[in-house]
Amino acid sequence: MVHDVVDFISSVDTPAPWELNIWYHTLNCGFRTKLSGETDFPCIYGERVGLGRVYVKLDDGQLDFDRWCEGVKQGRSYVTDGHSHLIDFRVNNVAPGESGSELKLGAAGTVKVTAQVAAHLEANPSAEARAIRTRPLDQKPYWDLERARIGTTRKVPVEVLVNGQSVAKTEGHGRRQRRRRLVRRPDQEIELGRLEDLPVIAYQPGLRPRRRQADSSLQEIR
Repeated sequence: MVHDVVDFISSVDTPAPWELNIWYHTLNCGFRTKLSGETDFPCIYGERVGLGRVYVKLDDGQLDFDRWCEGVKQGRSYVTDGHSHLIDFRVNNVAPGESGSELKLGAAGTVKVTAQVAAHLEANPSAEARAIRTRPLDQKPYWDLERARIGTTRKVPVEVLVNGQSVAKTEGHGRRQRRRRLVRRPDQEIELGRLEDLPVIAYQPGLRPRRRQADSSLQEIR
């Protein structure tokens, strides 16, 4: 990252707190390294490839590998296990991959966060799914939507994080819907729901390098 030879940090194949912690550290040290999904098949996961995914926005919808890679590099993407999706995420109408993926404010103020989210949870979870919800975060499967299920409902929390802290929260539904579909497979349909105007949050100007974050990162590698 220091010498601009790292394009992205892989994720979804190890515990989420480990992966997101190092990513937040790099951001707060002033770097703009992107996050990408990975399975690490068959070393970490032996079931199949595609457990960790990165979805990239291509304006014309035509898939091309070089343009797809450029989309990851620019940040026009999001990471998921495939059972939840974050579409058209915007802050003050600025989307990831636009303006360097940064919203620059001249002073502390408020921002408007909007997104479309989709999630899929079975109405009657299996015994394995119920067991996942109680497992420690350092046990497989690391990134799994069942960990986010609210009680016995099909709802999941949707949160806005600032420096790792939840500052705004709402709920999304993980139920099937047959009228509007974002993704359809032979075995599932995923609801597309609109979350307009997540609670407005206070925001400090810019992500700036922080000496404390840099010192902490240095101590970890010494």
